[in-house]
Amino acid sequence: MRKPSTLLIDVSTIGVRDPGPATEADLQEAIAQVEPAGGQIVATKVDVRDYAGVEKALREGLEKFGGRLDVVSANAGIFAFGAELVDITDTEWDEVVDTDLKGVFHTVKTAGKLMIEAGNGGSVIITSSAAGIKGTQNVGAYTSAKHAIVGLMKTAALELGRHHIRVNTLHPTSVRTKMILNDAPYKLFLPDVENPTIEQFDDLFVQMRPIPVAGVESEDVTNALMSLASDEARYFTGAQLKVDAGFTLR
Repeated sequence: MRKPSTLLIDVSTIGVRDPGPATEADLQEAIAQVEPAGGQIVATKVDVRDYAGVEKALREGLEKFGGRLDVVSANAGIFAFGAELVDITDTEWDEVVDTDLKGVFHTVKTAGKLMIEAGNGGSVIITSSAAGIKGTQNVGAYTSAKHAIVGLMKTAALELGRHHIRVNTLHPTSVRTKMILNDAPYKLFLPDVENPTIEQFDDLFVQMRPIPVAGVESEDVTNALMSLASDEARYFTGAQLKVDAGFTLR
């Protein structure tokens, strides 16, 4: 069995109304977790809005791993919330859509080319969102980009299928990371509470899902991604896999 390898690309971009982009410490923590688990990693910081930068990073990484690319996780994204569509500025809209949609397009385009060149097939997994299935208030740019990703995925699945490259999307509900667990979302969803707490936030979110949980853990999304990447899912393509505890049913 080949030793697992990872090419990690980090997007550095300006936070809009989210708690900010990933930090250098976050990147170093991710790097530190790979080798003790028996893997190898090449980590590159690049803005996914920059196609040339994405292509350069991927090609340089693959050179160190022998030129083979089997699995791609297109997961870069930012989140702007708190304004209705009529109040979103062009800057806010462009930052979110350029990262969450164009950035994914750049990743799929580059990875697709490299997979075709290698001739080994592969699996591309794009992180959309529950907001890519249903309308979501006060996050118009994010919701629009996450819906558009589904169209991108379906087109890529049709065009890359003849090369035995599968393309699917993941649709998580709120994942319990710092992107959600911070004061800004608490105040957005509990506007009448002066100093909302995480406990009050969780109580509200539990009511939104048939399975009564406040959200899913990052491991739940990882497990779904690994399933789509595996040979057991060799005929899964063009699919939208929900990891949402039933959130999109309501």
